[in-house]
Amino acid sequence: MKKKILLLVLLSFSFSIYSKNLSLKKETTLNSTLEINNKLDDLEKLISHKSDSLNKEILYYRVKEDFYSTALADQGNRFTIIVSGIIALFSIISFGAFKYEIRKLHKQTDKKLNKHKNEISEFKKDLEETKTELKSSKANLSTSIALHFEKKKDFVSAFYYYISAAKSHGESSQEKKELNIEHDLDKKHYQTCKNNLNLASENLKKISSNAEKEILKEKIKSIKKFMNDIQNLDDDEVKNQCSLIRIELLTVINSIVPAAS
Repeated sequence: MKKKILLLVLLSFSFSIYSKNLSLKKETTLNSTLEINNKLDDLEKLISHKSDSLNKEILYYRVKEDFYSTALADQGNRFTIIVSGIIALFSIISFGAFKYEIRKLHKQTDKKLNKHKNEISEFKKDLEETKTELKSSKANLSTSIALHFEKKKDFVSAFYYYISAAKSHGESSQEKKELNIEHDLDKKHYQTCKNNLNLASENLKKISSNAEKEILKEKIKSIKKFMNDIQNLDDDEVKNQCSLIRIELLTVINSIVPAAS
């Protein structure tokens, strides 16, 4: 009996201790659960706060990004307008400068061209004067040759070279008159032409033999060419002298006696 009571007491005591431990464990578990819940609530609040802060920062940066995008676009437009204006201004200035350079170049070219024209004109004038002087020299040479043949009594050759000298002296006088060279010498040169025509006429009248006339006939083609050139000179007295010599020349040629058969 005592043993049963002792056993019951022990069981009761054990149960009581177990109940207390269980109650304490439950209380501890509950407290832990509450503490975890509180921590979770705090964490949730912290996360919520951080999320709100992040959202605000994102919104701030978005607004900032929009502002800078708009500002950059405005700056780009301004830059485009400024650059376009500068290019347009530069184009206008460049075109104006280009036109100025073209005008300047055109003036310089005209100036040089006029200078070259004047130089060419002077050169042509000098060339014509040289040609005229050469004709005068040729005429003087022909006169000298004619005088030589006249002294030799070769009247056909003397006549030929006097006609040649008259032609060259006449052309020289004509060219000097056209070029306005040595006005005072124009009459002198025409006079020299006339003097040579007179000498030619005198030598033509001295041709008497049939042999001389035959020689003269052989030269008639060249003589007629000389006389045609003399006939074209702008001097009436020279033309009249030349016409008389033509008649005399035709008379001499027609007086050739045919050779006896």
